[in-house]
Amino acid sequence: MVKREIELKFEVASAELGMDLLMAIVDRIQLIPEPTVTKVLLSRYLDNVAGSLARCGAGFRARGELGGEVAIWTMKLAESQAGARFTAAEYEVEGGWCEVPGEFGEAVADLGGLVEIARLSNRRLKVDASRGAVRVEAVVDLVTVEHPRVMSFAEVEFESSSTEILTEISREVAAFGGGSTPSRGHKLSRALGNTTEVDAIAARKLAKALERGVGGGTRPSIRSPWCR
Repeated sequence: MVKREIELKFEVASAELGMDLLMAIVDRIQLIPEPTVTKVLLSRYLDNVAGSLARCGAGFRARGELGGEVAIWTMKLAESQAGARFTAAEYEVEGGWCEVPGEFGEAVADLGGLVEIARLSNRRLKVDASRGAVRVEAVVDLVTVEHPRVMSFAEVEFESSSTEILTEISREVAAFGGGSTPSRGHKLSRALGNTTEVDAIAARKLAKALERGVGGGTRPSIRSPWCR
């Protein structure tokens, strides 16, 4: 499936402080929270050695619960960043860890081979909340980068289809303080420690290939580099 993601991302000094911020914002804007869900996730990112997907502004990953057999394969195309607000188009397909789903076959067919460029583990505390018909997904992520370097960081993310409520959340985060700052980028860019200039023409070509693939034009699946 494909969806347009609009989220706020903030860096915090620790997961504990992140949870304090999250619950304070839920209370301040009068959201009704559901019980907190905790998961430990593994994310493995792929590209070719030339960084062709990065030049399209794309991150391609398999993510699933640590030790689980099911992975959600996601190609995320960054669209814009304004302060803490990030927008992206996400293409998602459920599968296993060892095979890239055929829906992504056309998008990666000409890359000349995929390699694992980053591996992250993530302890995620998730709170789904609502106010009337508006839904908000809020998470605190304690991220450990395992490859290509070793580091850790904590983030708080708020995602909603309502730009109005995201504006309200952003205002309340600024008023709350607590040392949070807008995130410097997506998790992949944090892990790699660099950014790549986006080729707009290549990005549009990739988006069209993804639309055809996820829309039903599949190719044979590709073996994941860590399972060869």
